[in-house]
Amino acid sequence: MTRFTGILNSCGSMTFSTQIAPSVDIPEGSQAVIDEFVRRNSCGTFVLLEGGADIDPAIYGEKNTHSHVSVYSRARDTHERRVIDAALKNDVPIFGICRGHQLLAAHLGGKLYQDIGIETGVSHSATHYVKTFGIFHDFRPDARVNSYHHQAVKKLPTDALEVATYVRMGSSGERISVNEAIIYPGDKYPVPMFSTQWHPEFMGDEELVDWVVETLFGFDVLDRSDLNFTSDDSLYYVW
Repeated sequence: MTRFTGILNSCGSMTFSTQIAPSVDIPEGSQAVIDEFVRRNSCGTFVLLEGGADIDPAIYGEKNTHSHVSVYSRARDTHERRVIDAALKNDVPIFGICRGHQLLAAHLGGKLYQDIGIETGVSHSATHYVKTFGIFHDFRPDARVNSYHHQAVKKLPTDALEVATYVRMGSSGERISVNEAIIYPGDKYPVPMFSTQWHPEFMGDEELVDWVVETLFGFDVLDRSDLNFTSDDSLYYVW
């Protein structure tokens, strides 16, 4: 197995990396610049797409009805979509969280609820249990997660696997299943990818990260016992 060495962070937020593993920021720039950075730093790493503002509904072919977007969030959309393409091109796995979960799905052909409550009548509490499936259920049969979002993946990309959902009754009495986690299998996509609607970093969930890194991405798990890192000096990357 390749040794897991750290995270390529798409947006410069350090919440995840300072709690879970060392990281380095992917610089903004053209597709060629990002491709080259990811290529040079591809060994033993995964790309992290973190949380943040809503993504532009134009990405998944819809008009903006309930999304909170700005010139800044659109610029981040552009940058992170380039990052996704660079990761796929250079065989670097991707881990998406909240906004990153939604952007990855939308970029690969999925669609979103622009507002879960308005469109379905389902209310998300601050914490709740999710139902898990498949290989993720084998790892975690019961999962209590947090909730910091008003949007969710409505339609999964082709060949993506739904591995966690939040099930509630909608405003019309129908059973609504809201997506909470997706696996993109390595035999269907250029690289294996995993994403969650919740924030595992806010829960200090190192166990989940280690499972993703070893079971899905195929790396040796990081030995944190020898680490005393900060987000800006733990690893040296060539650039």
